[in-house]
Amino acid sequence: MYMTLKAFILLVILTSFFQLNAQEKTSITIKLKTNIDNSHCLLANHFGSQKYKVDSIPLDGKGAGIFKDKKGTIKGGIYMFVFPTFGNQYVEIILSGKEKNIELTIDSADFSKVTFKNSEENDLFYSDVRYLGPYQREVTTLSEEYKSTKDSIRKKVLEIKLIAKEKELLDRRLQVINTKGHTFYSKILNLMRDIDVPEAPKKADGSSDPDFKYYYFKNHYWDYTDFNDDRLLYTPIFENKFKYYFDKLVIKHPDTLKKEVNYVISKIKDNNSDMMRFCLPTLLNDYANSKIMGQ
Repeated sequence: MYMTLKAFILLVILTSFFQLNAQEKTSITIKLKTNIDNSHCLLANHFGSQKYKVDSIPLDGKGAGIFKDKKGTIKGGIYMFVFPTFGNQYVEIILSGKEKNIELTIDSADFSKVTFKNSEENDLFYSDVRYLGPYQREVTTLSEEYKSTKDSIRKKVLEIKLIAKEKELLDRRLQVINTKGHTFYSKILNLMRDIDVPEAPKKADGSSDPDFKYYYFKNHYWDYTDFNDDRLLYTPIFENKFKYYFDKLVIKHPDTLKKEVNYVISKIKDNNSDMMRFCLPTLLNDYANSKIMGQ
């Protein structure tokens, strides 16, 4: 009897988990120093494309506040301190879920000027933030000139400069990945890492496979993604990457989808993990329920 993709995914869900995930909980204390007195801010987290409130933190007459995660609800990910009295401007921070005490100082005159104590993750993150501002402005200037110039010699010079800037950013991030592999930030950088697709090999007759780059990219798409780290779900990055794979790279045929579902799900070792509980329902809701997939 032919099984629809929807029935197939439901079967996988039913056989995969019914229990809640028992995670080791850690407690974290975050101390805030701001120049925003007698007010409050919100601690929120990303979950895929959505943002959720974690807690409300009062700020005293000196602009100080404290968040104590006594229940161990912080799992790790990209979190935000949101300031409603300043038009919901926010400061993003990275939490590994392993920290005990963090201090951060925020200036409402420029929310990008945030400093940290006891947070290697955010020292790395904000070092990148400070680097990327001038970097992106320079790349934008070069790109705009490259598009507008009609001088072929100048165009070649600009192309070389743009390639060099791209390599500069890649080398910087690989340095963090290779030397700070113990940090969660290195996993975030890996999640955003591009696949370096080589040129297609030549056949005996001198031709090459026109589909080589597509299949190489698809086959290596997940090379740098850790499906066994639930913290990646608590970033705005993983969901987009996950959906791009099934929207853009997978052939829309039930048999192919079944194979791809098995392939991706097999990368998750813990059937009771947040990752499993996210991936399977997403596949069911976004793909198996469509007319094409449910035939």
